[in-house]
Amino acid sequence: MLTFTVLGPLRVFRDGEPVSLGAKKQRTVLALLIARANLAVGLDDLIDEVWPADPPESAVANVRTYAANLRREFAAAGAPDVLRRSGDGYQLTVGPAGCDALVFDDLRQRAGDARAGGDLAGCARLLEEAGRLWRGSALAGIAVGARLRTYASALDEAHLAAIEELADVRVDLGAAAAVLPALRELVTAHPLRERAQALLMRALHQQGDVAAALRVYTDARAALVEQLGVEPGPALRSAQREILTATSSAESAAEPVPAAGAAPPPAPVTPAQLPGDLPAFTGRAGQLRQLDEALATSRNAGASAVLITTIAGTAGVGKTALAVHWAHRVRDTFPHGQLYVNLRGFDPSGPPLGAAEALHGFLDALGVAPERVPRDLAERAALYRSLLADRRLLVLLDNARDAEQVRPLLPGTPSCLAVITGRGDLTGLVVTEGAVPVMLDVLPPHEANALLVRRIGARRLAAEPEAAEEIVTRCARLPLALAVVAARAALRADLSLSDIAAELRAASLAPFKQADPATDLRSVFSCSYRALDPAPARVFRLLGVTPGPDIGLPAVASLAGYPVEQAKEALAELVAANLVVALPGGRYGLHDLLRAYARELVGAGEAEPALRRLVDHYTHMADAGSRLLHSRRGHDPLPDLLPGAVPPALADAADALRWFAAERPLLVDAVRTAARNGPPPAAWNLALAMYVFFYRQGYLPEAVDALRAALGAARAAGDRSAEARLRRSLAGMYVKLGRIAEASDELRTTADLFEEVGDRLERAHTQGTLAQLNHSVGELDRALSYAEVARELYREVGHRNGEARTLNAIGWIHAQRGEFESALTFCTGALDLHRAGDNHVDAAHAWDSLGFVQHQLGRHAEAVASFEQALASFRGAGDRYEEASTLENLGAVYADTGDVAAAETVWRRAATILDDLGHPAAVKVRDRLANLPQEPTTPVTSSGSALKPT
Repeated sequence: MLTFTVLGPLRVFRDGEPVSLGAKKQRTVLALLIARANLAVGLDDLIDEVWPADPPESAVANVRTYAANLRREFAAAGAPDVLRRSGDGYQLTVGPAGCDALVFDDLRQRAGDARAGGDLAGCARLLEEAGRLWRGSALAGIAVGARLRTYASALDEAHLAAIEELADVRVDLGAAAAVLPALRELVTAHPLRERAQALLMRALHQQGDVAAALRVYTDARAALVEQLGVEPGPALRSAQREILTATSSAESAAEPVPAAGAAPPPAPVTPAQLPGDLPAFTGRAGQLRQLDEALATSRNAGASAVLITTIAGTAGVGKTALAVHWAHRVRDTFPHGQLYVNLRGFDPSGPPLGAAEALHGFLDALGVAPERVPRDLAERAALYRSLLADRRLLVLLDNARDAEQVRPLLPGTPSCLAVITGRGDLTGLVVTEGAVPVMLDVLPPHEANALLVRRIGARRLAAEPEAAEEIVTRCARLPLALAVVAARAALRADLSLSDIAAELRAASLAPFKQADPATDLRSVFSCSYRALDPAPARVFRLLGVTPGPDIGLPAVASLAGYPVEQAKEALAELVAANLVVALPGGRYGLHDLLRAYARELVGAGEAEPALRRLVDHYTHMADAGSRLLHSRRGHDPLPDLLPGAVPPALADAADALRWFAAERPLLVDAVRTAARNGPPPAAWNLALAMYVFFYRQGYLPEAVDALRAALGAARAAGDRSAEARLRRSLAGMYVKLGRIAEASDELRTTADLFEEVGDRLERAHTQGTLAQLNHSVGELDRALSYAEVARELYREVGHRNGEARTLNAIGWIHAQRGEFESALTFCTGALDLHRAGDNHVDAAHAWDSLGFVQHQLGRHAEAVASFEQALASFRGAGDRYEEASTLENLGAVYADTGDVAAAETVWRRAATILDDLGHPAAVKVRDRLANLPQEPTTPVTSSGSALKPT
């Protein structure tokens, strides 16, 4: 028997002796055949994998030669039939023990079963055996294309997960010392892997090294914040909380033990969102005392309402600095965390942040899964207040526009504190909510002088007291202006304070026209700006016109048209000059006044191409991210990147999610910018590219805003095809928002538009979407009508895959109507078309539908066989969610036939996969396990209400 190994370098053995595999490209062909073992692999897939771009004219002949060479080697090794022709391609037959990846998967699944059955020692032995199969990274040394890259990445991820599972079991067995070296090696290689960090914390705690365990949390949090701009997730926070609780609370031993089988309550999340404190914060003693007294009074009096404080004052007076500094001073008083949001009340680049969007961010920080975030503002606010009830959290609402903007964000419990900053009218909060007002004026002379001392040293001020006094006066004692001037003085030790004062005196720019103290802030900023080198000066100007509250380094590089290193150097100079603020996660921001000043400096001829590069950057990043999140997403290819745009590559779906999460606040603004400034296609290309993330993560109102802005651009440009695609995307958002009538209207208009432009394929797609929509609201007759129209259109344009998917949908609708014989006919027809077209993944969906129908008809053996076929294809494609879904359906057949052991086995496998994916459907599977009948039951009538994929 031949043995294939992919858990390291690709090798083939016959009774322990290696088999020659030939040249590099021949090995790539074999690797793809192994990845899709026991399935036919078409020539197109093999060619695309070996030559991802520009295959030679001889590609077909070359692949045939590679296959013939492999068959000859295998025949010489005594396995002539292991590689056979199938359709226009080839199929490699591999038994369960014939490939180390299959053995690894089986061992891991058996380990999961052992653990579920309480056999922790057996679980550990199986996982150790699985670990010994690995000899390096999967497919090491093989030239991989998109398919093999996905396959190898999935294997490597499974390897890391198995290491974590073994560590978890060893810790549960009390053998933490045995896994500490492996865990330390794992977190060193993968510092952002939160489960591994949490396990290391548990292992160290079990060894009695509490300090080291908590240091792991501190280091992990710092890495996450610095590299990703995110706080630790539930696993790390839960480990920290368990260690702190075990260390500090002897009362925990007296807690009642939960009943056997009871699900533990979800661990509360502890957010820590405060921005960094200013190391050189100076002054404001009176205001700090006022805030301290308000907090003390509230605590001593046993307040029955939430404490609210408002910090108000003119722009640049230091409201945010004071609020953040004081919040850091008192944060230990609020052990359940701190929430922060910049409400962008006076951001010149765009509108204020909506309360609904701010609440979405808070709920995310509090651990609410995206699909559980309510759509309605009032419901979001109610959930938010419920999560804060009886907990002690500090909520900092920065840069508020007015009282109405912040009211939905106020906690409802007296154990919490809300601090609000703003230059607008916040008196309504004082009158209605009883907020404690704290007013900020410019710094007193002695505090302004102290600020300069902290920044540039007492010796320089003492040497030139008159110049220092003039600087303070010309900065109007505003902290922002003083900080900018102090940064210039610190950077240019060769300049005397008299030189700097003379620069301020000579500046000829007019003062800002606003209701602030009479001060020439432009002259302050201009002195620092004029001292910049050309590249940082250009970056500063361009930052003034960027959408959103902040921006990442790669986007700045595209904005300026610079290489990333040059952009990084320019930003470093701007940060040193106090003109730009460095934020966590490698992001950068500007104070509103500095942004306004920068906008005045940039010319239209400079801003327009820069914004186009920036939007192009976001569009290509969003498109790449959406492809990773949804590989079957249909879209037209984007135009080539504009010269100077330098979007980085995204590694995988997790990387894409992190990018979208960081850039989400900017993307809608970027669409608006493109719709306003052009070119119009940039607006709809970006809006369509970001659709997948916004849809899946539940940022629906924001996505609707973006799509509407892009729709306006498409209509103004007269592009009916773009208008149709945008309307169809809007319909998808409306469906998820429950606005079914609006969705139907948009889809009908979409179908008409596609007919108008002669795009019958897109019209077919739209009719299929209308079928799904009507199915979702129980309109099965109407759904069937739309699906039949879609089928006919697909047939007319020769789109056999679309026709097959629609046949499957028609069969599924008949099944939902209880017409199982008709359903059987249509699903079988879909399967025949898919198999003729060599579409394994779509065929898997048809096999799954067929299995469900056979189950309902009582043809249980056939149903099991159909589900097994679906499982083989889903596993070959690496689609773990669909694998879990099919396992759940297969378990239902076993349960109905009284095979409780088989049902339990496959449902446990499904739950393991869903747990790995972090999918909430794992809860439903565990409920089925908990209620697994011991006797045969009446056959179920439905496995779900969702229309099968089309």
